[in-house]
Amino acid sequence: MDKLQEALLAWYAKQGRHDLPWRHTNDPYKVYVSEIMLQQTQVQRVLEHYYFQFLETFPDLQSLAEASEEQVLRRWQGLGYYSRARNMKKTAELTAKSGLPGSFEQLVKLPGIGEYTAKAILCFGFKQPAAPVDANIKRVMLRLFGETEQSRAKALAQEFLNTQNPFEHNQALLDLGATVCMAKSPSCLLCPMHSRCRGKSEPLRYGERKKVNYETKTLHLLVAQKGERYAMKKSADTLYKNLWGFPERKKPPAKAQKLGSFKHSYTKYRLSVNLYLASEKTLPRGCEWVGPQTLPTLPISNLTRKAFALLER
Repeated sequence: MDKLQEALLAWYAKQGRHDLPWRHTNDPYKVYVSEIMLQQTQVQRVLEHYYFQFLETFPDLQSLAEASEEQVLRRWQGLGYYSRARNMKKTAELTAKSGLPGSFEQLVKLPGIGEYTAKAILCFGFKQPAAPVDANIKRVMLRLFGETEQSRAKALAQEFLNTQNPFEHNQALLDLGATVCMAKSPSCLLCPMHSRCRGKSEPLRYGERKKVNYETKTLHLLVAQKGERYAMKKSADTLYKNLWGFPERKKPPAKAQKLGSFKHSYTKYRLSVNLYLASEKTLPRGCEWVGPQTLPTLPISNLTRKAFALLER
């Protein structure tokens, strides 16, 4: 076990992604922001468009707690899975005065913080010997120990944990799973633990195998315009709650001119979106006329951005 840990850390020293900014901070809040953003989102996208910008606007829990939900959603715009942003604001409101707690039991009670995120905050933010297990680390553990039982991964990660250097140990496992021990095409010969890996002969037997059942939906959006202003409405729907977009109808409007259509994917949904030219009298209640000066200040979804792009074309 000691030799495997040493080999892993030696590999990380040479091949690890040391340039990631959240690996150079002792601030649990910044670690928390990075962990929430990295859920379901690629590292490069978070780096280029969201992490620094979010922290510039909300540098600490207090500023996040005091912001309006609309301000938070606006800064999160385009990152998707907006419940993450809403939960971050709720967590900030609960912890602004005391700071994020340094115990697992307290962290998992906060909105949007599950077992992995709690352990990641403890390890990377508080330097505690916790063993977070995401899909990458789970795959590495199952292959290394030749274990096909998915539920065993957490116990194996805890057993394998280098308690003397948990920070670099876990960062190394994350990098190994992301760049070497990949799900479909692992580069086994590049792995520092290759000689002791029990799953190297059949690596595709191990790791999480998820089958996502996608739900198809069709949306019908109304486009009404007054000069440069568009009729828009704040959504109460679970998917896009409190985001602004074009008003929706359950059925296509009768005799309305169809402006175009496009495809959009969101979480487990595969959407077909149709746009129709509408008059003011056909709009549902709650619509507001939004002009070019106001629009950039509103939080909108990628779906709405696609709709505007279609209109421009």
